[in-house]
Amino acid sequence: GADWILCQTPNNLNGNELTECFNEIADVGPSNLMIQDLSWTDNGMNDEDILLLFENIKKFKGLKIEVLNSGPKYSRILKATDHKLHLSGGWAIMGMIEALNRGVHAFIPSTMEVIYNQIYNLFIEKKINKARDLFSKILPILSFTHQHIDIAIKFSKMLRVREEIFITDLCRSPISEFDIYQLEEADIHLEKVISLQNNIN
Repeated sequence: GADWILCQTPNNLNGNELTECFNEIADVGPSNLMIQDLSWTDNGMNDEDILLLFENIKKFKGLKIEVLNSGPKYSRILKATDHKLHLSGGWAIMGMIEALNRGVHAFIPSTMEVIYNQIYNLFIEKKINKARDLFSKILPILSFTHQHIDIAIKFSKMLRVREEIFITDLCRSPISEFDIYQLEEADIHLEKVISLQNNIN
């Protein structure tokens, strides 16, 4: 079985109710629990609730922060937990370099792992300018995909087809097919990703 499980925070739960909820999950789950702090509209979970969970649930060892203005929250939580809680980002990948400077441990992207790994390796090798240069090359791609989560999912599947990992880029409803203008932009960005990945490999 899996060593870790990722669970999104339930809506409208906080304090002791939230702790009870995750205690139930921890009791039946694997030895490591990662909680997803996800919000498209605000700053997500209260810091106090995160610390309450950290102090009371032994299996809570990782937090994936995907909220508006993630950066300051990364720093607050790292400081409040004395850097003992593993922090990762996902949707906030557009702030990758800033997040690395803040001490975030990992990112969980859907695609372009080869490129992100190279950026990370350059960063830890203290080749910061090279890391920034490579990151700047994918910013137009991220600008396109991060218009909406549906666009990101569709683009990711199209990329997996180009990489010959998937055989189809079909998505479940309500994700729509790209229109002619989106297809034109996507094709440019897909070619760029493949080119960058080939150069790294």
